[in-house]
Amino acid sequence: MLFVCGKKFFLIIFSLIFRQRSDMPTDIKPFIALELLNVKIDVWIDEEDYDEVYNCITLDIKSQVKTDIEEAFRDSSKFKSIFINEKGKDNNPQNAIQSTDINNAEKKEKWKPLFFSKYLRARIQENGTDDYTKHLDDLVIYLQRNLPYQFPQEDQDEELILQHLYFQELSACGKPGLESLGFAVRAYELVKVKRGTMNESHFSFDLYNLWAQYNQGIGYLHSGQKMDAASFFNEIIRDFPKKAKCLQPDEKGFWQNLLFDQAVLFKAELMEDLQFSYHTIQTLEEIGNRKKENRLIKEALAFRDMGRLECAKKKIIKLLNIKPEAEIEDIFGALKSKTWEKKKNRFSKTLGLLFDYYLQDFKEKGMDKINEGDIIFIVKKFIEYKDKTINSKTERMSYYQQVARFLKWLSDQYKETKDDHKDNTYLKQIEALYDALKGFLLPDKVDEKEDGVKLGDFDKYEYDRYTESMEKFYKNLTHCKFYGYIEDEQCLLGKLNEYEKKRSFLFKFKELERKQRIERIERLKEGLPENVCEKSTKCFHENPDSSSAFKSVLECVNRSRSPEENKSQEHENSTDPRGSEYSDNDYETIMQRENNRFLDYLAYKSRHPIYYLQEDTVKKSYHFMGLQRWNSQTPTLTLSKGGGYLLYEQDKHGKVTLGIAIDPGFDFVDNLFHMGFTLNDIDFILLSHAHLDHIRDFEPIVTSLLDLKKRKKDSNKKIHAMMTWGVYRQLKHVITNHTLREFLADTYIVDIDKDVDPEKPPESFSFMKRLVSSKNKENKFIFESITPDDNSQKKCIGITPKQAYHNDYSERSDSYGYIINFYDGNNEQVFSFGYTGDTKWYDGELEQDGMSGIHEQYEQCNAVCIHLGALIESDKGKKFKNYNGDECDALIEKKQHPYLFGLLRYLKKIQEDNNKNKLLLISEFGEELKGGIRIDFIRRLNNLFKIGRKANQENQSPVCLPVDIGLNVILACLEDEKQEPKHQNGKWETGPPYKVWCHGCEKFVDADKIRYRHFGHGNNDEALFYFCNVCLKSKAENAIQDRMRLICEVGVPLEKAHE
Repeated sequence: MLFVCGKKFFLIIFSLIFRQRSDMPTDIKPFIALELLNVKIDVWIDEEDYDEVYNCITLDIKSQVKTDIEEAFRDSSKFKSIFINEKGKDNNPQNAIQSTDINNAEKKEKWKPLFFSKYLRARIQENGTDDYTKHLDDLVIYLQRNLPYQFPQEDQDEELILQHLYFQELSACGKPGLESLGFAVRAYELVKVKRGTMNESHFSFDLYNLWAQYNQGIGYLHSGQKMDAASFFNEIIRDFPKKAKCLQPDEKGFWQNLLFDQAVLFKAELMEDLQFSYHTIQTLEEIGNRKKENRLIKEALAFRDMGRLECAKKKIIKLLNIKPEAEIEDIFGALKSKTWEKKKNRFSKTLGLLFDYYLQDFKEKGMDKINEGDIIFIVKKFIEYKDKTINSKTERMSYYQQVARFLKWLSDQYKETKDDHKDNTYLKQIEALYDALKGFLLPDKVDEKEDGVKLGDFDKYEYDRYTESMEKFYKNLTHCKFYGYIEDEQCLLGKLNEYEKKRSFLFKFKELERKQRIERIERLKEGLPENVCEKSTKCFHENPDSSSAFKSVLECVNRSRSPEENKSQEHENSTDPRGSEYSDNDYETIMQRENNRFLDYLAYKSRHPIYYLQEDTVKKSYHFMGLQRWNSQTPTLTLSKGGGYLLYEQDKHGKVTLGIAIDPGFDFVDNLFHMGFTLNDIDFILLSHAHLDHIRDFEPIVTSLLDLKKRKKDSNKKIHAMMTWGVYRQLKHVITNHTLREFLADTYIVDIDKDVDPEKPPESFSFMKRLVSSKNKENKFIFESITPDDNSQKKCIGITPKQAYHNDYSERSDSYGYIINFYDGNNEQVFSFGYTGDTKWYDGELEQDGMSGIHEQYEQCNAVCIHLGALIESDKGKKFKNYNGDECDALIEKKQHPYLFGLLRYLKKIQEDNNKNKLLLISEFGEELKGGIRIDFIRRLNNLFKIGRKANQENQSPVCLPVDIGLNVILACLEDEKQEPKHQNGKWETGPPYKVWCHGCEKFVDADKIRYRHFGHGNNDEALFYFCNVCLKSKAENAIQDRMRLICEVGVPLEKAHE
């Protein structure tokens, strides 16, 4: 063959390379054939199809290299003998390659080290253990020593590509993170100047650019720079379809598998890490049915994180290809097939998924519904699979934090049932699991145990879960008077303090807490009581009279006094209760009362007045509740009220059954409670942009749910949060906190794909309502997102973000408004509510550039909430007379809110287009508009509509309402099903006329009959109140004033709704 030359040589080489692969084009060139083989091998390694790799890269079975490799994979200490012989000379192991397609290629000496490295990388990854993974470092040295060119010439495409491929392989072998990233950057730098270059003899440089970007994305991901990683993966997802047009169908399949599909999987992994479960599933839609097993694993994890365990189980059943009714034994049994166990990475991920699924399942079921045999089975599987899940440190640490969480859960159940007949079951399983894994589960003294816990190998999230679970596990056992593991606990606490101090993240409160715990353990070991307070001298001076200040409150003080003194004090309290000191019972009664009052605002749904169309006709209704007074930063001064808004649904009993909080800024929670609502009324939070006055109370809402969980153990309240990337940056510390994230059902990013397609409209989201049974046997409705792979569900609400033109200073996102659509039980829209958020006025004159006008975006909404901002630049001394012609345009262009002239043009568009906007809620007034200006301003706006109204539009003219805390408007309502429908919309009634709550007669009346009164209170604050004409005419002025004062000072009493 070596004597064959010219065209015949190339044909023979081609026939040898592809003698078993008839799908390749007949005119393929030798270099491009090896390029494609290189791509295929990387795909097979990613897919864990290692036999395909070994079939393509065969070694001479008689060579010493082949013997050395087999010996090295029996004993990892001999790995270096593959490259260097006993005399320290280079073995040139690549010469053992026997594959004809490689061995007979042009420039084979430059290709062979690359393919030999891939062969060994495949063997290492198939083994999967840390013992061998560390030898990827040896491959890095080997590849660097065998780089084909010292200085590849820029005009020699094949030299550049081959050198580039070496750096790509170096990136694959390098340490995850910065080392791998560095090699990927060098690979990119080699070919970036050739971007767009095409040549029939090799693949496009554009594809190699994308490949280098893919490896850069992985490098950023592993170095913790997730947002940078996402940018690279998004670029591949965006650009690959265009760059791949030059490929043949069979070539495209492999390149797509290598780059596009893998980029989608890594992006989905990022979404999962960031707690964007919906977006994880949405992202995976990009790959269709490809990468099926990886996709199903990630989808199951996403549904688990959403708390939708039935959906997660369906994905697991599909993944394992077993019957839907499969029991726990069948599910784990399916993993024992050779196909699963051979693909160790996928096996480990699936096993971890199953452990997580059943732990969550046990938590949600509650003790009464758990099959005792399932608990015993899971414990056995944790023990059985220890050796099968600790191949790499990543898998090992994930496994150990799962064990820690399961032990913690078992101890929680033991603590709850220790006086019950079940206590032995839980304790036995604790002992079985703990005793079997104790040697691995605890960090040993020098932290060098090969397959045990190494604190430094945990990522931050898993470290927090492991430490919190283990500390709680030991405390639970001690609480139950089980002291068998107290020495282990003492050792662990010491190790944690030592480790965290060394790495500078040991907080003083945590260090003290652990040291105090260690001191208690020492007392227990000595046989002393865990807590000791035998003498009042611990708190008071030795003089007996010094403790008398707390007589009748502290038991230790009462014990130190004589019976006669105690009796005398009791007599004094009983004869003069008003003038006597408080007793311990007084303290406890008052504190319990206030605790219960606070708990009411966290745990219960609220109930509110019902609207009656006619006597005995009860309505289910959707409402807008104003919880906002002034705009911008003035509420930060604490002299004035900020807030937000609440859209809510109430049933025929007045109970809130759906709550959507919009832009909860300063004072939102205070205003919410003040108007008789609770945190449990909130199911969704919509955040329009990253300014503090729109997001300030998001964190208090979430942390209050943690407080609720501490006070009421069976509480499982979760909230759906919708926001921009910019807002996410501001609130990341809340959303990613391993404790607080439990209270978020999911997080939705409206501009999630901004990097993929900047012109793509923001994401829309739909939600359904599902009835579930909680652990306390109460049935309740929860809201779940309708995922892209399931559009058959009946939605109850749909949320569509809309573009706003407002700088949020996040340097990451635009601002957005929202359209919230409410649906009946048959996907028929009932009502559409628009919220512009903060935005300047724009009429759409540049629509050809993809920029929609404000009015156009909301023209199909029945009601719109519009933020004004201010009227003119009064803070700069400007007067109304200064605004003529161009000055008005200049103000609109300059300001980030519509101001007077932007609002007037918006209203003009509504009149001209005769659109659906019939209720306009004007909000975000500047605080300079006190003194009744708001009332006069709204009167003028409504007159504007009346003057411009046509004769045939008498009942269709829009109405403007000023928003303040306490504005309650009925948006839509449903007649009692027992009544005959009386309206053209079937049983649903929507305005106009809209109904507004009158603070005087405490009824809903037509909006056009509402008038306004302003009331000064507090530190120069001014509130607006809403009264009907009749009340203002008939009620005495002092009664009106008293009513307003009462609401300002006391608020609306909470009326709890019964479940």
